[in-house]
Amino acid sequence: MPSDRRDLLINTLLGVFLLAAASFVFILIVAVAWLVLSALSSVADLVLPGVVLPKYLPLFAIYGTCSVVSGVGHLHRRLWRNAFLCLAVVPLLSLIWLADPHSPFGSDNFLWLWMVLMSLFTPEKTSIPRNEFFIAASIAGAAVVVMSGLGGSGEFMRIVLWSTQLTALVLLAIKIRRNQARLNTQDAASSVPA
Repeated sequence: MPSDRRDLLINTLLGVFLLAAASFVFILIVAVAWLVLSALSSVADLVLPGVVLPKYLPLFAIYGTCSVVSGVGHLHRRLWRNAFLCLAVVPLLSLIWLADPHSPFGSDNFLWLWMVLMSLFTPEKTSIPRNEFFIAASIAGAAVVVMSGLGGSGEFMRIVLWSTQLTALVLLAIKIRRNQARLNTQDAASSVPA
C-alpha cells in the first residue's frame, strides 16, 4: 500500500508541475503578444499624434487576428456562414473609432462590445444553423448602425442598442446550451459499452 500512495503523490506532483509549466508558457506568450501590440500602439501614437486609439487596442488586435484566422479556416472548409460571421468582426473592430465613447459600444466600455463580438465568433467545425446565422448577422448589422452613428443618437437608437445587446446575450446562451448538449451526447456515446 505505501508504494501506491507514493506513486499517487508523485503522479499528482508531476501533474501539478506540468500544469504550472504549461500555464507559465501560455502566460508568457500572451504577455509577449500584449507587449508587442502595446509597443505598436505607442509607435502609432508617435507617428499619428492626432488619432485617438482605443484603450484596449492590443486586445482587439488579438481578437481580430484570431477571427480572421478562424474565418479563413472556415472558408477553406467551405463553411460560408461561419466564415461570414468571423470575417464580419473585422469591420466592427474598425468602427470602434467612430463609436461614441460614452455608449456601451464605445472604446472605453468594451464589455458590451465584447459580448456582441463573442456572439459572432464561430470556432465550430460544423456549419451553424441558419436561424443562428440570421440572428448573428442581425446583431452585426445593428452594431454597425449604432457604432457608425447612421441611425442618429435618439431614443430609437438607444432601443436598438439595448436590443442588440440582449439578442447577443440570448445567442451566447443558445451557443453554450448547444455545445453543452453536444458534449453530453459525445459523453453518452463514449460510455456505451461496445
